[in-house]
Amino acid sequence: MIYLYSGVPGSGKSYHATMDIREFAIEKKLYVITNLPVNYDLLCKHSSVKPSEARKRVFIKDNEEITVDFLKEFSRQHLKRGKENQCLLVFDEAGDKFNARDFSASDRIEFVKFFRVHRHYGYKVLLVCQHDRYLDRQVRGCIQTEIEHRSFKYYKTFGFLLYMLFGGLFQTISYNYPIISQGRKAARTGSKIIRLRKKYANIYNTFQCFDDELDKLSPGGSGVAVFSAAGVLETP
Repeated sequence: MIYLYSGVPGSGKSYHATMDIREFAIEKKLYVITNLPVNYDLLCKHSSVKPSEARKRVFIKDNEEITVDFLKEFSRQHLKRGKENQCLLVFDEAGDKFNARDFSASDRIEFVKFFRVHRHYGYKVLLVCQHDRYLDRQVRGCIQTEIEHRSFKYYKTFGFLLYMLFGGLFQTISYNYPIISQGRKAARTGSKIIRLRKKYANIYNTFQCFDDELDKLSPGGSGVAVFSAAGVLETP
């Protein structure tokens, strides 16, 4: 499956992706390839997994290093052909890699072809981007689910008070992307609430902006308000 994590800056989309990375690498002990600047020591904190072990499963690459040839070769060496969801592939700021204005990029067609058959190579794909319009139209055509992210911090007074009270709250709204042109209400499939947790937020350095909220939390945090990380990619 290919998921689009959308939302304005500070809406929690990269934080959500970080939760997924930890779930795959630490809890499920599966592979991850990402351009997110993950801290291995903090990724393994509060778990029995050592950073040296995590480095063998989590591969941090620049956009230029993540090519179709690289992904196919990685699949050949590490994954079982035909078995889905063995490796989580995460593109943060995916608009930089698959910019709508750069549709003639030399590798664009190759990636579109790869995305169409990514499950056969064992991948689950997350495209993290502020808005789907930032992505090439052909890439958008491969997306199955969009998960929109909203921070309670930017809601009206009551939402902001909840955000401050709980030390950071985010809402996710899921859509069946292929029918989203019929209207977001018709395409909507579910919504959930995520509570900011220190053990996830510290993994990715973007969340320095949440220092005030994080300082209020205990080292392990107090949990996800409505759902667990294990269910992060599925919505009712």
